[in-house]
Amino acid sequence: MEATDSKTSEKLKIVDILSMVADDLDAVQGVIEEIQIDAKGAHADRLLAASRALKDVASDVEDAHERAESLR
Repeated sequence: MEATDSKTSEKLKIVDILSMVADDLDAVQGVIEEIQIDAKGAHADRLLAASRALKDVASDVEDAHERAESLR
């Protein structure tokens, strides 16, 4: 029974961590978008690329979070 409780506890930790990562990625995304408004030229292009990459990572984290939630 302890092994089951330990596994459940680990699953809950993973779900919580993925949720925190998703929140942090959203915050970073918001900051990049704010800075991008004032950026010009190559800097704006790099910020756009970073923003798109973060969206992809955030999507992957959200998918992992949903999968982890289903394991509860």
